[in-house]
Amino acid sequence: MVRGDSMRSGGAVSAREWRVMGLGSGVLALAALLTFVVVPMVSRWELRSARRDALSARLTQLQSLIVREASLQQRASSRELALALSGRRVLHAPSMSLAASALQSLLQDAADASQLLVDRVEVPLNGALETPGAASTGAVPSTAATSITATVSVTGDVIGLAALLDMLQRGPRAVQVERLTVQINPSLRGATDVLQATLGVRAPLVITP
Repeated sequence: MVRGDSMRSGGAVSAREWRVMGLGSGVLALAALLTFVVVPMVSRWELRSARRDALSARLTQLQSLIVREASLQQRASSRELALALSGRRVLHAPSMSLAASALQSLLQDAADASQLLVDRVEVPLNGALETPGAASTGAVPSTAATSITATVSVTGDVIGLAALLDMLQRGPRAVQVERLTVQINPSLRGATDVLQATLGVRAPLVITP
């Protein structure tokens, strides 16, 4: 009797172990299903949803630009006409290199007219900056509004320097003086009235096709 009870008891314990092992296997299978099937599917769905939303927003923006195309062209034409009729016009050039050459000539002529000796004129092509807000519309206009910077160093007296500043401020082309450094010319210590000035300027620019 005792031996039989022991065998039945041993058999009952073995069945419980099998149930525990089966439950553990089920949990592992469920975890594997979640990890390798469900989670990747959800991630792919979220990625596709984000791409779809981005494409929808871009399509809406393009449709808005198409609707506003006529008004944008009319606004650009009216601004061009206003610039053409104004007393001070911005620089117009078909390329940045030609714009740099035009600005260099403008500064050289202004210094010559002011009786100043030009030591150097630098117009870096990487000094051009797009007008804020021009790129936010996403449109590609027929003209691009930018600004171009330059540095000019001149030698002369204070009267000539004042004439140069006045000419840049009131001249036919819009030029803004952003930086001015003035010092006694170190190579002419005996001539205290001779100054060496360095000006940093920025000029609005319209790149025309």
